[in-house]
Amino acid sequence: MPLEPRGLRNNNPLNLSYIQGQNPWVIGSDSRFGQYSTPEEGIAGAINQWRIYQSRGQGGTISSLINLWAPSSENNTGGYVSRVSSMLGLSPDAPVDLNNPGFLARLAGAMSSVENGRPLDPSIAERGVDLYNNWRASSGGASQPSAQGSGMLGRMTGCLTGPDAMMGPMGSLACMGSAVFGGPTAGGAASAVAGAASSAASNLGNVITEWLFRGGIFILGLILITAAVFALKGK
Repeated sequence: MPLEPRGLRNNNPLNLSYIQGQNPWVIGSDSRFGQYSTPEEGIAGAINQWRIYQSRGQGGTISSLINLWAPSSENNTGGYVSRVSSMLGLSPDAPVDLNNPGFLARLAGAMSSVENGRPLDPSIAERGVDLYNNWRASSGGASQPSAQGSGMLGRMTGCLTGPDAMMGPMGSLACMGSAVFGGPTAGGAASAVAGAASSAASNLGNVITEWLFRGGIFILGLILITAAVFALKGK
């Protein structure tokens, strides 16, 4: 008897990578992907991850979401985007509306079909969306990995251990840029500095001191990532 696809064996139909404490439903891993008690919980975990992406200004369209979910370094990302868009009858640039339960169920079902090579029962996707929405209504928001705290250093730690770390060093670096400078990526630093300088000219000294401090933390994070990459290459 053929072995079921990995995502179905793990009750993780979208093959969400595992990070400890990443959502309320994950119970373990198979060394890479999370394992769940039911496929509905696996769907809920995936939607929680999509909301984390969007809270950071990422994954706002079908194409950009799938590029985060299945990076081209190890997937045929273009084909993945094309198949999902075709199944949904939408443009790859169509927005991912996290407040539309019907759309979320269809998107989860389409991505599961690509991940596992077989259709997902639509009722599973619908129940997974309901599970996530009910949990969010009672808890108030997307679950973040336990290593990610509310302060700047906590957010920096989360960038090294949280969902952005799954995208490699550049994912962690972009996340740290967001944590330190604000905005969805490190590119937000320049505009934030300019805005601060123009709106607080009388406090220029304080502004410069603040951004020198933040820049120092950012550079420290970059050094840590670089050291980690070289350490991994040396193994």
